[in-house]
Amino acid sequence: MKNIILSILPIILLSKMGLGQFNHHDSIDVVHYDIHLNTTDFNNHILEGNTKIIFKAKTEIPVNVIAFDLYMYTIDSIRLNGNNIDEYIYTDTVLSFAAPTPVTISDTDTCEIFYSGEGN
Repeated sequence: MKNIILSILPIILLSKMGLGQFNHHDSIDVVHYDIHLNTTDFNNHILEGNTKIIFKAKTEIPVNVIAFDLYMYTIDSIRLNGNNIDEYIYTDTVLSFAAPTPVTISDTDTCEIFYSGEGN
């Protein structure tokens, strides 16, 4: 019985630590959002905007992938700490990209996302 419990314990710990299944909400803590919107084409529901997100890593484990929720807009550009991010994945609900250098708990980082599209 003791061997079975010791064999299962690492699996439970990995799933509790988020290593068994990635959840981007568990990796960073957003400190502040600075949202700028341009709604001059109000009749057609066209929206342009950018959001500055100031954030920190939540754990001692460095964060290599940054992800934010963003619902169904066209991504115009992304900057992390002033540097352009050219490669990213966007699934119409989650925007993710590799951090050029790992984000650590002692750092405060800034991401700027520029986007446009039809608002509902």
